Amino acid sequence: MIDSRSASMMPKLEWDGLFSTGIDYFDNQHKVLFGFLNVLRSNTVGKRDKEVVNEVVDSLLTYTMTHFLEEEIILCRLEYPGFAEHKAEHDEFLVAVRDLYIRFKAGKGESRSIAAEIIMVVSEWLQGHILVKDKAYGEFLLQHKFTPDMLK
Repeated sequence: MIDSRSASMMPKLEWDGLFSTGIDYFDNQHKVLFGFLNVLRSNTVGKRDKEVVNEVVDSLLTYTMTHFLEEEIILCRLEYPGFAEHKAEHDEFLVAVRDLYIRFKAGKGESRSIAAEIIMVVSEWLQGHILVKDKAYGEFLLQHKFTPDMLK
């Protein structure tokens, strides 16, 4: 189990060009996810209001699911060759995070410990996923002249 002190030792997630997929629409969503993680990290440390942590965890997970759906819709629509694998990674990740979320909401363990665990799992996965899988679709979407209107 990870304690809230571990969260304070985790580095703040900083966006840089290394994470860019070349698709501003999705890069901006990734930046929002980084922001949620950093807010959660800063609110997990110290004597913060449990409701603030609760609200940020809710927002982070809701936004993550929306982001995944938008990626998956466009990748499916444009018949991205790596779509099935990309979606499978999203699905596996959501199962793991859902289990943490359930423990957090059910009060099964200290909320700040579970929040710290969420931060660690999401941070590590998100960075690795963007750097490999999302960057791979970037070139494909550029070739297909992706615009956000294609999500409608």
